[in-house]
Amino acid sequence: MDSPRIDGSEARDAPHPPLSDSRSGIACVVIAARMLGRKIEPAAAAGLEVARNAAGPEGLLELAESLDLTGRLLRATDGDLSSLPTPAILQLDGDDYVVAEKFSRRKVLLHAPDGQIYWETLDRIGRRSTGKALEIRRPTNFHRRDGKGELKLGTLLADVNGLKRAISQTLILSVFSQVVILATPYYLQIAIDNALIGQNIGIMAALALGFGLFTILNGVALYLRSAVLSTFSTAILFRLAADLSRKLYRLPIGWFGSRSLGETLTRFRSIALVKQLLSDDLAAGLVDGALALLTLVLMTLYAPVLALVSVGAFLVDVGFRAFVARAQRQAREEYLLLSGHEHSILLENIRGVRTIRLANKEVRRQGVWQAKAAGLLKADLRFQNLANLQAAAQRTIFSLENILVVWISVYLVTEGRLTLGMVVAYLAYKTQFLATAGSAMEKVFSVRLVRPTLDQLADIALEADDSPFSRPQLEARIPKGRIELRGIRHRYADDLPFVLKGVDLTIEPGESVVITGPSGGGKTTLLQIILGVLVPTSGEVLIDGMPLRAFGHRNYYHHLGVVLQDDNFFAGSIAENISMFADPADMDRVEEAARLAFIADDVAAMPTGYHSRIDEVGAPLSGGQRQRLLLARALYRKPRLLVVDEGTSQLDEACERSVSQAIAGLGMTRVIVAHRHGTIASAQRVLHLIDGMLLESREAGLPDGAEPDAAGRHP
Repeated sequence: MDSPRIDGSEARDAPHPPLSDSRSGIACVVIAARMLGRKIEPAAAAGLEVARNAAGPEGLLELAESLDLTGRLLRATDGDLSSLPTPAILQLDGDDYVVAEKFSRRKVLLHAPDGQIYWETLDRIGRRSTGKALEIRRPTNFHRRDGKGELKLGTLLADVNGLKRAISQTLILSVFSQVVILATPYYLQIAIDNALIGQNIGIMAALALGFGLFTILNGVALYLRSAVLSTFSTAILFRLAADLSRKLYRLPIGWFGSRSLGETLTRFRSIALVKQLLSDDLAAGLVDGALALLTLVLMTLYAPVLALVSVGAFLVDVGFRAFVARAQRQAREEYLLLSGHEHSILLENIRGVRTIRLANKEVRRQGVWQAKAAGLLKADLRFQNLANLQAAAQRTIFSLENILVVWISVYLVTEGRLTLGMVVAYLAYKTQFLATAGSAMEKVFSVRLVRPTLDQLADIALEADDSPFSRPQLEARIPKGRIELRGIRHRYADDLPFVLKGVDLTIEPGESVVITGPSGGGKTTLLQIILGVLVPTSGEVLIDGMPLRAFGHRNYYHHLGVVLQDDNFFAGSIAENISMFADPADMDRVEEAARLAFIADDVAAMPTGYHSRIDEVGAPLSGGQRQRLLLARALYRKPRLLVVDEGTSQLDEACERSVSQAIAGLGMTRVIVAHRHGTIASAQRVLHLIDGMLLESREAGLPDGAEPDAAGRHP
């Protein structure tokens, strides 16, 4: 990239050796990764370039993920380029990329893929920008679960950009606001003792004008503080939600099987309670605590006896609040647990409404949900009643304190130890002390009450990543299609029998293998092990002679097409579901995949063709159309290995035969679980999973009712 240096500024020497492709977005990802502290050797960087040649923005994000980074695609117009978080990768005309390190008022410091580092004006770079930019950043380091590890609030905020700036701004604005509040009681004392009793109207007018100005400035400070907190807490929520969802997608598949959908949603949505805690102004709570101590000093200087009464009442309130907080925490834990159960039942009822309707079980299922909802509301009511009890006790304590303070104050005035203005000032200081000290304690108890919420989040955040994400993947590999299983044994728990009892299998590139066997015999388990989503109890899976973990799950999945019995659709168009929402989708590949899966004619008959909408269960498509659409989605990837679990069971024989012939012509390795004779007959090899052992026929297919013997022979 040949760009001029602006205003005579000199380019600095590149801190790393230049990469080979000066127009590569991949080089920019490597540069951004190095800025963020990732150590990537030049040889590894060159390998990434070869593996991801000409990657678009979506591919660059995938590359960043493989380097244990995260990011998102942003739309950046000329006017808001300077607001982009850095480092940011900017896409320019000509499919060129640069990395923005930092922005000044009118310029941006850029890193070119060839190693140049230079300043460019925002106007000039804005004219070349396509409007697309990639934010690249380090994800939140949640830390892994070890022993009794707990998720800490500080962990969630440790890597947040702008945290110190937001806290410092809040502290400054809070201090200014509190100084104005502290000065107000002194204004009352002067007004009463000097202006009112001394009848000096001039002093009163000057005081009113001065304190009026301070009050206006205080209002501005309070608004700015609220704006800073609202903006910051919203940004925090988005970042934490993004990182938590990233973590959620990286969890082992078995994690989701052990928790209901409602429980998972409840855990994920708990992040909103953390935002609420931040919005409640923790930084201002620190200022409140400090200024409460300062106010207490002033109260003591005015009247030590009165200060003792006020502090005593405050301590009684804190003690009662601590007593109630324990029960509130238990109620919150119960509420969060029951919330997951209630969500699960509601989602089950919504998704199964047709089954419920046909079984005439609306009343029964509604009753099940109502029972869960009633328990949830009881837990919430228990929490609210405790809060109401604490509030009522606080009002009673401080009302009694106020009565006692007024009585003692009148006595001290009659004794001549206090003036009327001093009493009024003390009462104002006392009110401020109880408010600020109470606010500080409220923040303390809020942090304690957020513990159940953090425990909910910890169930996601502190779990170990699944095997494909356990370490950064720097070396790209393309599988040839050879799969080998060695001594595979598996059971789902130590007290359960083995489902697989020593499976050995080698599948050569381009082979078509069908696996048959009785229902519940372990065929799906075997496929999950082949796919790498299930780790066997013992044994190993090899791809092209290399253990799957060393080969790289992400490399494996990049060239893998899968059709499973319980596969999902996603709400969107048919084209989006075939391309898995690629941006942009290659419509030629979409149509080619649809033709190979023999769904193209069905799509063409629809009013809006490939733009026709379907929901997450594939409605309004028929069962056979859904299976063919899932097959088209797998073929869109142009896989080297195709794994199908009963993927054509709802097709008629002619359609199934046509689909099998079309796929056979692609030359990919195929592993198919099937029961239908037509599918079995189309395979080059037929394997039978019987009693946890894999036996092979000498020829494709077996006569109806025949089973092989232990040596693989059949009648």
